[in-house]
Amino acid sequence: MNFSASPNESVVFIVHGFRSDSSSVNQMARVLTTQHRVFPVDLDITFQNLRSCVTQLMDVVCRVVNDHPIRRIHFVAHSTGGIVVRMLLKITAISDKTAACVFVAVPNNGTVLADAHQIVVPEPLRGLHKPIASLTRDFVQSLDLECPPHIAFGGIAGLKSWRTTRAAFRGPNDGVVAVSSVYLDEMVDFVQVP
Repeated sequence: MNFSASPNESVVFIVHGFRSDSSSVNQMARVLTTQHRVFPVDLDITFQNLRSCVTQLMDVVCRVVNDHPIRRIHFVAHSTGGIVVRMLLKITAISDKTAACVFVAVPNNGTVLADAHQIVVPEPLRGLHKPIASLTRDFVQSLDLECPPHIAFGGIAGLKSWRTTRAAFRGPNDGVVAVSSVYLDEMVDFVQVP
């Protein structure tokens, strides 16, 4: 990683969630492109484990930062993509360049649906979507993810639960992630939307 170029601009990396790709963030990218240099990132979050996704994201970030004079990095991440970003921020060279992260429905504290998946789904099928095992409450806690104090963190949580998953949650949720799991004490701003 060579971040020593004399930087003069900021970039925004948009990271999609599980079972998705960068096309799911096209509208957000179009809006942000009016004022920022934006890079929607494609990761294999559906079938690869999260550590592989971190490596993929690191390759993209390093390539962009090394090819452009970059002053600051910003991340906007949806769902599982936010866990990948938080894992990436353990790399000091990237964390030091990062100014802000906005997490949209990111299961920062895991999700009860991933816990249930590990119990209900038969063993041979669990490996099909590897990232789900990485979203259990115990696994996310075991990652020991920190929020570097120089980075401004914001969160957006949904409130429209699904009839099919409502019983799994004990509080407000978006059908997949509880509002309480999205929230982090370190967030400087946190909104809940229907």
